[in-house]
Amino acid sequence: MRRHGGVLANLALAGAISLVGLSCSSGGNGGLVTQTSDSKGLFCSLLVAFRASSDGLSADLTSGNSARAESAIKRLVTEIQTLQTRAPADIKPDVDVVATYLVGFDSLFARYDYDLTKLQSDPTGTEAYTTLQSDAVNTASDQLRSYGDIDCGDSPSTTAAPAAASSTSATATTLVP
Repeated sequence: MRRHGGVLANLALAGAISLVGLSCSSGGNGGLVTQTSDSKGLFCSLLVAFRASSDGLSADLTSGNSARAESAIKRLVTEIQTLQTRAPADIKPDVDVVATYLVGFDSLFARYDYDLTKLQSDPTGTEAYTTLQSDAVNTASDQLRSYGDIDCGDSPSTTAAPAAASSTSATATTLVP
């Protein structure tokens, strides 16, 4: 059982963090993305915010602090749902798959009070996680990463304190190096 739990931790972190490679650049305005950007630019800036949230997920899930883990997962769910509303047609199906995964990931963790240790120690929980982490999720995540790299700009970059995406406030001014 302990070995299976360790596998879950690795799978959970790999699956959730596979979204970390998402990034984009705004192009010709020196990296400054504003609310007045076109819809693709807005989507790209939201994708950068999503990536920034994903960057800290491993630490949040393994912190031993269930409130921190819950907050991080809920933030990702909110951000991916915002991405769903802004996604260009050519990437929308992949955003939808990742959104479904993250909502399921949130639901699964909620059943264990956002405590990774509890989830790891329950074979039913580990099996449920394995079911969530499908080839379709991996493919959609890869497609989002590629979209960020190719359609939004260049190769993966780091972000400088991006504003968190929300459904009520699409984005604030964000500097993307």
